[in-house]
Amino acid sequence: MSSPVARETARCGVPIASRSCVPPTRRPLTLRPPSIRAVTFVVALAFAGTDASLPAHAARVASGTPVELELQHHVAVGYTPAGAPVWFRVVDDVRSGDDVAIRAGTPVQGRMLDLAERGRVATSGSISLGVHFVPAVDGQKLRVIAQLSRHGRDRSNALAGWTLFWGLGGLLTQGANPYLLRGTRLEAQVLTETEVDTRPRAAATTTDAAGPAPQAAAATALTVAAHQFGFTRSREPKIDLERSPKLKQVEFRMQGAAPGAAPDATLLRTLVLEQVDGKPLVEPLRPRLVTGDRVTFDTWDVLQHCRDGTSTLLFVAHGADGSRHEARYPLVARFLIRS
Repeated sequence: MSSPVARETARCGVPIASRSCVPPTRRPLTLRPPSIRAVTFVVALAFAGTDASLPAHAARVASGTPVELELQHHVAVGYTPAGAPVWFRVVDDVRSGDDVAIRAGTPVQGRMLDLAERGRVATSGSISLGVHFVPAVDGQKLRVIAQLSRHGRDRSNALAGWTLFWGLGGLLTQGANPYLLRGTRLEAQVLTETEVDTRPRAAATTTDAAGPAPQAAAATALTVAAHQFGFTRSREPKIDLERSPKLKQVEFRMQGAAPGAAPDATLLRTLVLEQVDGKPLVEPLRPRLVTGDRVTFDTWDVLQHCRDGTSTLLFVAHGADGSRHEARYPLVARFLIRS
C-alpha cells in the first residue's frame, strides 16, 4: 500500500518538495457602485416626457366640496319655461390650500328642469331647477349636484272659505304659482375629485368675470327720455308673481345728449342693457325691436333683473369709432311678495 507522500506526488505530477498543490486563492467579486452622473442621466430619461404634461400649479378639489351660488335674476313659473337657462354666480372663492380653484363671480348656468302651473281647486304650481357643472379657473367644467324645488303657497284656507260662500263655485279657486327672487342662494357640491390647473391666466375682458372690464370714460351722446309698459299705464306697476299676468313689452324712448335731440341711429343699432343696479347681466340684453327713437324689450326680460322698487338700468351703445356711450335710467316696479 502506497504512502501518503507517494499518492500526493502522483496526483500533482511533481514532488511535494518542488511545488505546492494548494489551490490558488480566488479574488472576491466586487460590484462597483454606479456613478452619480449615470444615475442622474437615467432619472432624467424617466421624467423627460412628464414634466411638460404636469401643470405648474395644481389644486385638488375634493369630492363633496361645497360651492355657494347666487341666483342672478327672478325665476317664475309664468315667465320661465321648462328647459330655459337659469343663471347663477359663484359667491366665494373655492380654494385648495393657497390656490383658487373656482373664482368668485364666475357665471354658472343652470336649467329649469320641470314646472307645473297653478290650477283650480286651489292647486298650486311647482318649479324645479338644477345645476350640473361649475367652471373652474382653468376652464374645465366640474361636475356638481345642486337642485332647488319650490311649491306655490298653500291656498286650502281660501278654497274652504270660497266654497262656503259660493258653494260649488268655490272650486274655481286658483292656487298660487311659485317663484324665486334674485339673490336666492343655492349650495352645489362637487361630485368627483378633480385636479385643477391654477396657473395665472389673462384677465377677463367680458362680463364672464365678476364684472365687466374697466372702461374708459363714456361719452353722453345718448339718454333715455321716457318709457311705457305695454300691460299698464301706471308709472309704478304692480306685478303679482303668483298670478303671472301677461306683461307684454316695454318701450324706451331714446334721445341725444341734449333734451329733444334725435338719437344717433348707429348707436341705437348697437344698444344693449348691460347692468341693473350696478350688477352686470351675465348676457347683455338686446332689444327685440328698434324703430326710430324707440327700443323695445320683452317686459319680463328686463324686470327679472330688477328689485322691488326703483332699479337703475344701464344701457350701453358703441359708436362707429369704437367710442362707448352710456345711458342710465331709473325704472320703478313693485313686486307683490308673499311669504
